[in-house]
Amino acid sequence: QLADREHMQAPSMTRIVNALQKAKLVERKPHPTDGRQTLVELTEAGRAMVLETRKLRTEWLAGKLSSLSPSERSTLKAAAEILSKMSAK
Repeated sequence: QLADREHMQAPSMTRIVNALQKAKLVERKPHPTDGRQTLVELTEAGRAMVLETRKLRTEWLAGKLSSLSPSERSTLKAAAEILSKMSAK
């Protein structure tokens, strides 16, 4: 499911999950009803990394947006609405 969601091949996602597990950012758990599947969960370290990354990305984007003119921000808003419509189809 992760590979499908990220539009990649399953072996590539397996390598990524293996690396994240080795770095202690995720852990694998058995699926409660399907022995063929494995669940992947963030560890506390993984959760902290996600939160910090989001914070830094938000700060970076806020800085970039604040340097735009009102007209440029309006154009971006319209483009975001169009992209949202496109991705919903």
